[in-house]
Amino acid sequence: MSNKPVHQIIETLTPDAIMARLGVSFHMIRYARTSGVFPASWYDDIEKMSRDAGIDCPRDLFNWKSANNAGTASGVYKGQSPKAVTQ
Repeated sequence: MSNKPVHQIIETLTPDAIMARLGVSFHMIRYARTSGVFPASWYDDIEKMSRDAGIDCPRDLFNWKSANNAGTASGVYKGQSPKAVTQ
């Protein structure tokens, strides 16, 4: 996935507004911009801010925990290899 949609949302909402709303550091904003995904815990606030600004905020821009075939959480996050979880 391209990091462009995340970058565009950050630039539209502004890093300062996101930091103030979520109480996160600029480092976290920069990491989201570079990685191209937002932490799942940011979804409610980023989605609300985006809606208020009149821009799309697709759910796939967030790092959701995936479920395995049995329907239980696998501990692997989108964009993370299973090996990284076990180390």
